[in-house]
This record gives sequence, structure tokens and C-alpha cells, in this order.
Amino acid sequence: MPSTKTENLPAVSSHLQSHVRANFAKIGLWARAFSPKARKAMKGAAAARALMLEGYIDGYFRIRETTPLILLTIEAFNRRKAYAPARFWTRNLKEEFAHDEVAHRDLLRLHGDSAEALAHVLDSRSISPPCAAMLGYFEWQIRKGDPHYFMVYKLFLEQHAVEAHEGIATMIKVLGQENTRCLAMHQELDQGHLAECTKYIDRYFDPARLADYLWAIDFIGDCLTQSQVWNALRLLSK
Repeated sequence: MPSTKTENLPAVSSHLQSHVRANFAKIGLWARAFSPKARKAMKGAAAARALMLEGYIDGYFRIRETTPLILLTIEAFNRRKAYAPARFWTRNLKEEFAHDEVAHRDLLRLHGDSAEALAHVLDSRSISPPCAAMLGYFEWQIRKGDPHYFMVYKLFLEQHAVEAHEGIATMIKVLGQENTRCLAMHQELDQGHLAECTKYIDRYFDPARLADYLWAIDFIGDCLTQSQVWNALRLLSK
């Protein structure tokens, strides 16, 4: 388990947040994986909307795994008799619970309020392989490695909700405010959640393991970048 010493730990949270921010820029360059011709094909309004919808579906699959992963984290800390972090994640479970239902309602509206149409879409797809790999990595850390690592994943997503204003605003504009309630909800709540993340990091993360934490952030950034590429490839292949 990481040391609970507090010497210089604020520098760890500062380093991690800066590194998360740098990865936002990397994710924004995902289209560079494609040729100029392919990028042009994805620039039209219809193609852009279709791509954002693919991303929203992929995001729904990720959100659906949040509650199970938090439950595993609580179990892992309880098993180690680390009750303080277990209590933190228990409180977090209440905050995050049922967010997948909000995302599902968004998707239902985006599919004409047809439960049958949405069920067909979800049944015919799965989470993108990069995001499956990302979730698998953190599940392994929770079960076999260091369950504190799940906070790296939470930090990344909470910080994205707070700071990635332009990208989120574009998605809300394209897909419709009434159809993106899950995004709006995270923007409203995650400023406070982000502060909780940094406090947790300051308490539990070990400065000697900074390079490992930064690698995990880069891994998330790479997976989210490649998930964009994966979704674009699906559309271009149609």
C-alpha cells in the first residue's frame, strides 16, 4: 500500500493534474491518425454528429462499469482493513450511482425515444477495444495491484469534465442540450469532485511512485485517443 506520509504530496497532485491537462491536448489530435482525405470526409455536419454519437455510446459503456469498479475498490480496501479509503469510495458510490441511467436516457432521446431502436444499437455494439483495455487495467490494479490507482482514472475524468469546456460545449451543441444531460450533470458536479480527488491524492499517493502514476495517466490518454480512432474507423467503413 502507498505511504500515507504527507511530505511534498501536494506536488504529486499538481504534477498529476498538469499531466492530465497535457493529455487533453493529445486526445484532441486523434484525427492525425487519418489521411487528409479521411479527415475531410469526417468534417461534414452529419459525419461529425455521427462520430459524436458513437463517442457518446462508448462513453455510456464506460459509465456503466463505474459502479462495479467502485464496489470492487471498496471490497479491496475492506479486505486490507484500510477503512478510511473504503469509506471515501463508499461515499463516492452514492455520488456516482445511476449515472449510467442518465446517459441511457440521453441515448434514448438521441434515438427518437424508441427503446427498440436503442436496444438494437446497444446489442449490436460493444465498448471500443481501447476503452476495454483501459478498464481492464484498472480492474487489475484494484484486484491484484494497488486499488488507490483507481483514483488516477477518476481524476482524469473529473478534470476533463471541469476543464474541457470547448469539446463538451461542441458536443452539447451538436447533439442537443436536452440529449446530453449526463455531460451537463458532470460539469455541474465535478468541480467539487475534482477537489476531493486532489485531497485523496495528497493523503495516499507516494511521491516516490510519481513516474508510475504519470504512466497511468498517459495510458488513459492513449486509450481515449485510440477509442476516437476506433469509432471513426467504424464510420468510415460504412
